[in-house]
Amino acid sequence: MAEFNYYRGHIGQIKDIAATVLHHYPFLFCLCVCFCTSALLFSQGATSALLIPIAASIGVDAGTILASFIAVSALYIYQYYYPTTAFAIANG
Repeated sequence: MAEFNYYRGHIGQIKDIAATVLHHYPFLFCLCVCFCTSALLFSQGATSALLIPIAASIGVDAGTILASFIAVSALYIYQYYYPTTAFAIANG
């Protein structure tokens, strides 16, 4: 049986909506996408490797992508769940 789910069935619409929103409000890529994903993944490298190709594929400007790299430094949000980050911030 072929895999079918909501996202696969509507991927074109999702990309169009995301591209339109990010074209009009590029700061949302920094705040919502990069910052929140980085806080959840605990890794700047993993966040960048995941999001930069996606952003480029939906047409986010290269300058916006480059400028939003600083937003992937959201490791301090959940500092109590990641002890080395908490230690680095406390003793920094």
